[in-house]
Amino acid sequence: MNLHQIVQSRREQLLQKKHKLEKLLSKAPEGSLIYSKTVIRNRSYFKWYSSTPSGRHYISRHNRNLARELARKKLRQQQLKDVDMEENSAPVNELSEELEKWASEPYEMNPKYPENKTIRAINGLMVRSKSEAFIVMLLVTYHIPFRYECKLELDGQIIYPDFTIRHPVTGETFYWEHAGMLEDPKYISKHLYTLRFFLSNGLIPDFNVIFTYESDSHPFNIQIAEDKIREFFSLEGNPLY
Repeated sequence: MNLHQIVQSRREQLLQKKHKLEKLLSKAPEGSLIYSKTVIRNRSYFKWYSSTPSGRHYISRHNRNLARELARKKLRQQQLKDVDMEENSAPVNELSEELEKWASEPYEMNPKYPENKTIRAINGLMVRSKSEAFIVMLLVTYHIPFRYECKLELDGQIIYPDFTIRHPVTGETFYWEHAGMLEDPKYISKHLYTLRFFLSNGLIPDFNVIFTYESDSHPFNIQIAEDKIREFFSLEGNPLY
């Protein structure tokens, strides 16, 4: 399922929920549920009322069903407001289409050492390590648009971040660097250069840059990658929604 289909599916779900709530509310009793509170000798006593255009009407114990129905009515009215709010804040089709196009169109990829791309990820992309394949699998699973080792040129300098990612809801750009050879001094030096590049161009780790690490004694795993995705893209439960 692509981004456009995800957005469209969610909108259809919201529309169905909205129609159901409106139908239930049309059958609800008149008025709204209110109460008064009285404290006598440190004990609280409540009286429930139905508020209607004609005034406030006491709901006796013998008419508890009315109180229940008015309580359900209030809950459904709030649920309807929540649906309307989500409809108004949901990503528009134009954004999902733009992100889908961005992820699929050609881009300038890192030309260095293509022979080191020996791991095939879930979408057929050839990457340099199993850890990167984990990241690709999760990005694909969560329908998060990305580019692998895409050229980034800022202030006359060029690097190729492991992953350039667009937030599936806001369209914001993030970069993900995975440092997987911490025992190698040359690799560490290269990683520090990348870190300085980001910082000097206003790209801040744990804000719009994701860093993950591994060594022989501290291996990387899919749970670490998924935790990062949930942290940066606010994903809970099922992908996106």
